[in-house]
Amino acid sequence: MARPDSGRWVRWGLAMWPIVPVLPFALTAAAAANLVLGDVLMDRSSTANGIPAVVFPHWKHRSVFRCYACHPDIFEMRAGANDVTMDALGRGEFCGQCHNGRVAFAVSFDTCRTCHSSVEP
Repeated sequence: MARPDSGRWVRWGLAMWPIVPVLPFALTAAAAANLVLGDVLMDRSSTANGIPAVVFPHWKHRSVFRCYACHPDIFEMRAGANDVTMDALGRGEFCGQCHNGRVAFAVSFDTCRTCHSSVEP
């Protein structure tokens, strides 16, 4: 089953992953205090503009979806390759493919702190 959204296709029927990943090792207490394994800090321009950087909970998403739900159709699998901006999200690109108010919470001024929540390690 495929769903057209904003000119891109996501393989929704194959994307669901019903298991939660089990981490084969433990973080030190100091590392765990500042980092959740799998989080991606996205900060091309946020902090320079006085806005907290985005913390993307990759493993939270990965525990529900398989990699190819997002890669490579929505996001290239290379750090820095995706120019994610609020304007792009508003157009339904990148995170905006799912965070549209139908699939997941919508990107809006009411939900800013959901993503812009970073505390620098």
